[in-house]
Amino acid sequence: MTASALDTLEPIIAPTSVSFWPLTPAWWAVIALTVIVILAGCAYWRLVYKHNQAKREAIILASTLNNEGAEHLQQLNMILKRLAAHYYGADKASCHSQQWCDFIHSACRVTITNEQLTHIYHPKVEHSHYTQVKQLLSQAIKRFNTRGAAHV
Repeated sequence: MTASALDTLEPIIAPTSVSFWPLTPAWWAVIALTVIVILAGCAYWRLVYKHNQAKREAIILASTLNNEGAEHLQQLNMILKRLAAHYYGADKASCHSQQWCDFIHSACRVTITNEQLTHIYHPKVEHSHYTQVKQLLSQAIKRFNTRGAAHV
């Protein structure tokens, strides 16, 4: 038989595989960008955590109050005013009557009337008014919006 033309060819030699190291500049850019994004995310989380620290402390303080009656409601209102002073300045914390109710509604998304707030300063508070106002003030402290503050 005659020799085939394919028999005269040299055998095929596979090329050596490409090493993953050293990395190309594009991979170094991806790694650097990933590290930057992670560090920026951690820095932002830390900033938000520190910003909300006063609110966390106010919630803890409000939950540890043991008083009953008007004194308890006054203390909850003072905690709310301290939050307002911290995040919005003393001018918002010094509001009273309807201005204070409007501020609570805008900053906390809780609707409380001026009549309900006047029950805080009565020496004898009916139990129904006490529980209602206590619940509203506690909700206001928990829902307090710290993002609307001007100095942040």
